[in-house]
Amino acid sequence: MNPILESLVTAVLLDKPEDPIGFMITWLSQKTQAPSPEAEQLRLRINALQQEVKELEQKVGGDESEEDDDDDVVDEMPPPPVNKGPRSSVSAEAYGKWNQKKEFVAREIAKSDSAKERIRSVLHKSFLFSGLDPKEVEVVVMAMEEVNLDANQRVIQQGDDGDCLYVIEDGVFHCKIKRKDTGEEMVVKQCEPGDAFGELALLYNCPRAASVDSTTPALMWKLDRETFNAIVKDAASKKREKYEAFLKSVQILKDLGQYEISQLSDALATQVYQPGVNVITQGEPGDTFFIVESGSLYAWKSPNADASLLEYGPGQFFGELALLRNDVRAASVTTRAESKLLFIDRKTFSRLLGPLQELLEKYAAQAY
Repeated sequence: MNPILESLVTAVLLDKPEDPIGFMITWLSQKTQAPSPEAEQLRLRINALQQEVKELEQKVGGDESEEDDDDDVVDEMPPPPVNKGPRSSVSAEAYGKWNQKKEFVAREIAKSDSAKERIRSVLHKSFLFSGLDPKEVEVVVMAMEEVNLDANQRVIQQGDDGDCLYVIEDGVFHCKIKRKDTGEEMVVKQCEPGDAFGELALLYNCPRAASVDSTTPALMWKLDRETFNAIVKDAASKKREKYEAFLKSVQILKDLGQYEISQLSDALATQVYQPGVNVITQGEPGDTFFIVESGSLYAWKSPNADASLLEYGPGQFFGELALLRNDVRAASVTTRAESKLLFIDRKTFSRLLGPLQELLEKYAAQAY
């Protein structure tokens, strides 16, 4: 199933359909109507591997229960290896008694204290690393390798295998994919300082989904696959599982699909505020949207700091008004007790919650 699911996920990520379920049904239908030589080749490979696994399991079981016997007779030879041909996808690793997972040892690349601090600053801006604890951040910082580029250099080629990801400290990059009809490349995304790219091939163990070119001189940091899998991928999976169920309980988000919920859970950053702290202040620019995970807060307008306009608890949100209307904060929000807040920036808010703009405007009109 892995190769099929990987190809399907890649197709969804590239096309970004408005109706993901309908898109996936159509995609699978097309695949079943016209089986490709690659699919038949893959089926043969799977059959051969299943036979080999079965024989290995029998051999391992025999070794545990019987003494070695040099006169053992093999009743049936395993099928000859299948010609693999061009590599079309990468399946997930399988582990068993014959293929034990090696203990992870993080690599360490020497760097100055100022370089470490710069990397931490960049990682802090990237949602991909927001689920890491301080010790994990330090492992990633030490494993990262500095990369300097001139303008108009290709960093990633669509279709290649992916063995690393990049986090941008300085510079601008364009992500491009080939049009299916003409084969021409078109820009689908611009990456700026704080953004990461190249993670999809590592997250889903599939070929590069897009090409990436530098448009300016750039400085970025490269993280290898092994460190990503051992540290970042596990943390991202745990974070996603933790927050997906919570986000589905937020009333305003119930109309989002599973894909959008997953994207939102990946993008969330967290911060804990002590009692009596202003999270947002009336009159200041607003670039952040908050969701309350735990704790309690209240909204007020100057000069009546003790007069509560609204109370916020777990599952409630605030800060959307300034983002929707591109305006300053209409009120201050202060913590009553220690509070853990989830938040996203303006760019992520527009990208992921844009479809809810009308609903959010309606809610704001009623609440405020």
